[in-house]
Amino acid sequence: MNRIAFGMPLLEMMFSRFHVGFMDVEGMAALPRKYEIGNVIAGAYENIARWFLEDTDADVLLTLEQDHLFPPNLLERVQNYDMGEFPIVGAHYHQRAEPYTVVAGVPYPEDWAREEVWDGDWTGIRATPPWPSLEHAWRTEGKLQRVLFVGLGCTAISRAVLEDWPKDEPYFLDDWWDGLAKHRSCDVRFCHRAAQLGYPTFLDCGLRLPHMTVRPITEGDSDALLERRARELGITA
Repeated sequence: MNRIAFGMPLLEMMFSRFHVGFMDVEGMAALPRKYEIGNVIAGAYENIARWFLEDTDADVLLTLEQDHLFPPNLLERVQNYDMGEFPIVGAHYHQRAEPYTVVAGVPYPEDWAREEVWDGDWTGIRATPPWPSLEHAWRTEGKLQRVLFVGLGCTAISRAVLEDWPKDEPYFLDDWWDGLAKHRSCDVRFCHRAAQLGYPTFLDCGLRLPHMTVRPITEGDSDALLERRARELGITA
């Protein structure tokens, strides 16, 4: 059974539903933990990774972010991952804005059978979130599926990945242009580099998390509701 330590980068905000749900995760209070407050995301994860190696003897670093809801049995699930076979495992969650795709990447079909792509040779390829039919099939099966990269919102990382990292090379960089996700992304870069070192990434399609967001409510919302109600009642003025 895996021994877990968790790290969490924190912004100066918190969703109330996150707080309530986090308190319900069984066994979380007993784990070694590292909170990083007020740092850029890559810097926060860099500090978390180094803390994990230097100050814990845990087998698995579990990265968590404060805009998700976690199931009460989260730790039991992570404890039972075979981290030798599945060294990086991310949870299944969707982007918070349209088109609400899964936060993970796979090669386009024409590159799927090229083994070098899965081994970290991404030269000239395109990546895409799992297309709807594939995502539906994976979600229905609820298994661990091989992907090119995942987000770090809820991700289990084997200690071996971090220990085998090239010395003096950062684990996480926030200025890496991946050419795939089309934005600077420390999580994509981490998975890419890990693949080159022989550590593949997987998506746990049975661990599905809400991805929380909020928006301001203004008089415009009230006006829109009143207008809709008026139309339903046949009021024209």
